Amino acid sequence: MAIATTFQNYLSAKNIVYDIVTHESTVSSRRTAEASRVSGDCLAKAVVLRVEHGLNRDCFHQPSRSAYVLTVLAASHQISRKDLKVQLGLDVALATEREIQELFEDCASGAVPPVGECYGLDMIVDDSIEEQLEVYLEAGDHETLVHMDRAQFSRLTEAAQHGHFSTRRWQSVSKVENAMHNGVDWVGPDTPITHIAELMRKHDIGAIPIGEKDRLIGMVTDRDIVCKGLAERNFDARHATARDVMTPGIHCCREDDDLVMAVRHMIKLKVRRLPVINKSKRMVGMLSLGDVGHSAPSHLVSECVMSVMAHHH
Repeated sequence: MAIATTFQNYLSAKNIVYDIVTHESTVSSRRTAEASRVSGDCLAKAVVLRVEHGLNRDCFHQPSRSAYVLTVLAASHQISRKDLKVQLGLDVALATEREIQELFEDCASGAVPPVGECYGLDMIVDDSIEEQLEVYLEAGDHETLVHMDRAQFSRLTEAAQHGHFSTRRWQSVSKVENAMHNGVDWVGPDTPITHIAELMRKHDIGAIPIGEKDRLIGMVTDRDIVCKGLAERNFDARHATARDVMTPGIHCCREDDDLVMAVRHMIKLKVRRLPVINKSKRMVGMLSLGDVGHSAPSHLVSECVMSVMAHHH
């Protein structure tokens, strides 16, 4: 089984742009996140609930199939029954496995797509998943995820009610700090190119951040030294400085950022490296394409490599 037919037809009808991520078979949302090397904050989890005291129709945009509601939240979170009751104005209980199977006949048990409209269910979406830049959704089996950006997910859930009814259950381990190189320093713009080259060789790195007055202002890469320096006529490497070859302006990420988000940022910028800063905006490391290769989902690594290759072709 791959994408459930009902869900796939709905995606097509809504003209949703998405791609497919496959992973080894799993039995829980946490295991799915780990197997896919995806942040649990970005994995949308569906929980089917049965209304206990009748449905307040004013809460929803369309009639439901019987007295059920589909809640959607980040896999790293759990429902707060108290907050959900405030949001809905009614009591709910978990639907039984048999009830869920009857509602989602073309889906494997425990692999319900977090989209209610195509299955005739009212739906409420939690802030924990709505605030993500990209979202991964169960597709109806235990080996497939549907991936899309926030704009597409918003279109997919535009008919749903939205609110805050969750608390964090577990912390994603896929963080930049777990993949980056630690202890990378920056140099000033008047640093000689020869010294920068020596630092690159000594530390086996291909880029040096440039800082001035306690802030990063650019980057010098090995490519910059060759293409903007050595390849230029009348270039004097003995007297050239970082300012002569650096790429001005700099993009960075934070050490506590989700790794997937950082990789997406690298893809968008078409860069091979990102400086990493801490909460005090001090540089603490560097995230490189090589680091990504060891820690990020394989499909993201491929996408990142293709983006960089296209940019430098």
